[in-house]
Amino acid sequence: MATLALTDVRGEPLSALVLRTLREAIVEGRLAPGEAVVEAQLSRQLGVSRAPLREALRSLENEGLIVSVPWRGAFVAPLTERGVNELQTFRRLLEVFAAEQVLEQGAVDVSSLNDLVAEMERCAETGDLDCMNEADVRFHTRIVEMSENELLLDVWRSYVSPIRRALALRNRANSDVDSIVAMHQKLVAAFAAGDIASVRDCYRTHGADVVDALHHFFDPDGNDSSQSRDDGPIPPTDTGQ
Repeated sequence: MATLALTDVRGEPLSALVLRTLREAIVEGRLAPGEAVVEAQLSRQLGVSRAPLREALRSLENEGLIVSVPWRGAFVAPLTERGVNELQTFRRLLEVFAAEQVLEQGAVDVSSLNDLVAEMERCAETGDLDCMNEADVRFHTRIVEMSENELLLDVWRSYVSPIRRALALRNRANSDVDSIVAMHQKLVAAFAAGDIASVRDCYRTHGADVVDALHHFFDPDGNDSSQSRDDGPIPPTDTGQ
């Protein structure tokens, strides 16, 4: 298990701080898919009691980042090829629908999207993948926000944690960060032109490499292969959450 530490830079309550620390560790892959989450070890590392830790783990289970296995404990949710495929398909449906609603409103103000792409460029120049990953998910969240559809935004927020994890792990596996920036630039240009066909085409190719990039986390039986345990693999989750 990676060594974790609390970094209180926002004046957050302890429970929120523990939740954010663990969420970021999972999303960034420092806690790997399928890895056992040992409460005693985390409690010592973070310097907190079991109460806020267990509260955080319950929240992460609701977000689809933690799975609890009876008699065995908690694990970082494993990744399966089926689950990642389903997540990407669902994400594409959500974002294309959001994009259609954005374009139906008329001329699109893409300034906020351009700002996020500029931030991604700065992250790429410095090789800061954590910064890149954060800007990446904010970019896609912004498109959903621009749809002004609250129900759609609620659904997106329900799945944003597993989406963030897939994006972050893909970006870490992709050494060509400039290509990630270029994909987002192309999508912004399609929005600026009001070209829904080009937007749909962008989404067909956007994230098309995610399954291949994450394939080393899968095994042929659909079980997580990132961890070796004497008592065998934990059951896979096939929802992509």
